[in-house]
Amino acid sequence: MPYYFFMLMLAFGFSAMLAQAENNKPVPVAEEPSHHEVLANDFVRVYHVKIAPHASTLVHIHDRDYIGVQLTSGDLTNTPLGGEAKSSHVEPGAAQLIKGPLTHAVANVGDAPYENITVTLLKTSPQHPPGAVPEGNFGGEGVTTRLLFENDLVRAWGVEIAPGGTQAHHVHQLPYLAIAITDIKFKNVPDKGPPDTISPKAGEVAWRNAPYGHTITNVSDQPARFIALEFK
Repeated sequence: MPYYFFMLMLAFGFSAMLAQAENNKPVPVAEEPSHHEVLANDFVRVYHVKIAPHASTLVHIHDRDYIGVQLTSGDLTNTPLGGEAKSSHVEPGAAQLIKGPLTHAVANVGDAPYENITVTLLKTSPQHPPGAVPEGNFGGEGVTTRLLFENDLVRAWGVEIAPGGTQAHHVHQLPYLAIAITDIKFKNVPDKGPPDTISPKAGEVAWRNAPYGHTITNVSDQPARFIALEFK
């Protein structure tokens, strides 16, 4: 009887070791359960990432450069494969360009759910020569615009529009991805087509092809924040 009990315990332990090894086996980012694909085209593949409190992603592989846009505040640990865990605190609206390939796991060590938007960059060269498309003017009354970062492929803007503020007429000469950081309610007046109201919730994304000209007004009683990623 002790022998059979020993063999049973040995088999149980071996199964547990196999399960742990399977959990630590890197998976492509598209197969990682916390990454939910919300948009894909020739330029980007976009994931809405959701990690519960005191939970972690699987070890996963980013095979290309990508942009992380924070939707919530959070305390995280980032553990690259074969490396040491690094702790960080993030706030909504922060955006960072991260070089791939990267294999890692991210843990939410806080008490609240954590969310971000992860934008995988699919192009490896720009569609326009450097300087061929000038930087747009996206200002206006009650509008704060910050250039977050820029390289040969992408330009990232952080935009906040006060209640009642209007982003003056402008034309996007590059295709762009808009990421809502807060709930938004805009009156949108495009150059072509009738005016409309757009009301994305925080974390929703929208793609616009170029050229696209419009004027937008924040018709809510709260500041509206979003990130605009222009693709060169």
